[in-house]
Amino acid sequence: MAFKLSSIRTVYFYLIALIALMMIVWGTVDLANLGLKTWVFKTADKADDWAPPVPYLMTSEIKLGQTAERCADKCDLTADEKQQIQNWLVDYKNWQDQQGIMKVARKQKNAVRDISMLLVAIPLFLWHWKMISKETKESKENNNKEV
Repeated sequence: MAFKLSSIRTVYFYLIALIALMMIVWGTVDLANLGLKTWVFKTADKADDWAPPVPYLMTSEIKLGQTAERCADKCDLTADEKQQIQNWLVDYKNWQDQQGIMKVARKQKNAVRDISMLLVAIPLFLWHWKMISKETKESKENNNKEV
């Protein structure tokens, strides 16, 4: 019975040590990825950026080639449509500003997750590995005494 409990305990320690080691590797790789994307390969995140919002203000058909800049007061746009264009331009500028803030927030969130993972996994791994080493040493000493 003692051998069975000892085997279960050993398997438990090795399993937890393996899981903690995997967490350390994952957190380290993810932090390295984040660091490389932030300081070395600065355009690597560009593919993750969102497309600009669709201009929702075009409710009626407007002649092709008319834009808010070229059209000032000489287009056949109603005052309401001109106001919609101005509102859309303001919304678009706000959206661009918000995207920059969200990009920084995503990177900080990933860094917090990875650092937290390392703060948990490293002590977990070290303690379990210390217990494995201690039990292995005791087991070898017991086997040497029996012989």
